Amino acid sequence: MLIKRFGDLTGKLCYEAYMKRKSPCEICQLKKAFRTGKTQKFELEAPDGKFYEITSTPFKDIDGETKAIEVIRDTTEIKKTEEKISESEKRFRELFNHMSSGVIIYEAAKNEKDFIIKDLNSAAEKIENVKRGVVVGRSVLEVFPGVKDFGLFDVFKRVRETGKPEHHPVSFYKDKRIEGWRKNYVYKLPSGEIVAVYDNVTEQKIAEEKIEESEKRFRRAIMNAPLPVMIHKENGKIVSINKAWTEITGYTLEEIPTIEAVSYTHLTLPTKRIV
Repeated sequence: MLIKRFGDLTGKLCYEAYMKRKSPCEICQLKKAFRTGKTQKFELEAPDGKFYEITSTPFKDIDGETKAIEVIRDTTEIKKTEEKISESEKRFRELFNHMSSGVIIYEAAKNEKDFIIKDLNSAAEKIENVKRGVVVGRSVLEVFPGVKDFGLFDVFKRVRETGKPEHHPVSFYKDKRIEGWRKNYVYKLPSGEIVAVYDNVTEQKIAEEKIEESEKRFRRAIMNAPLPVMIHKENGKIVSINKAWTEITGYTLEEIPTIEAVSYTHLTLPTKRIV
């Protein structure tokens, strides 16, 4: 309480009582209240480290003299809470912008038939080749017109309605501006906003397709080779044979028993008697 903190204030000058000063504050809101005749609200930090919100309201007493009523509120705890929130928001923003995955936050439109982009991180800007200031506040259908064909728009609607997070598997996105493979995870915030955390897996997908195509070519070459070929694991288990091998031995892959710990050097091709 102010009485305990500053003692009896009657007859004292405000800047002496509150701020331990010998002259008025450089920006005196009380003087401004007297000058303008309007209520002034301001915050100050006292020498004791406490914060106060002071509201000064001028009025005329019965003698016509202008005076002011000051309402003083200790806002120290509020100030500390605001500082903690501000610090938390700074940490969130740092984490948000330094994530390698793209993150976009959406809010359901008033008609509940669309989603509005509320925020996105630096990774999303890079992946989608957009600028935050250009797309925030715009419809997802406008910024990403292929989102419905992509299948993600329906995920947004389900997550908003059920509150249950969903994975949207690796899928190919395309519109007139961008294209590529994306993998999404969508969840709902307590505020009702929808968050999409996603990765651009285009390079990975292209590499996988090249490997798959290479394996197909290798398998075709093996299966059509004129010489008998058998492929087995490190422990000797036979996993594949080609047509020539079957023709020479008379065995199909299903008829060959598991051969443990055997090498090609010591392997003698079995010959099935063909009647």
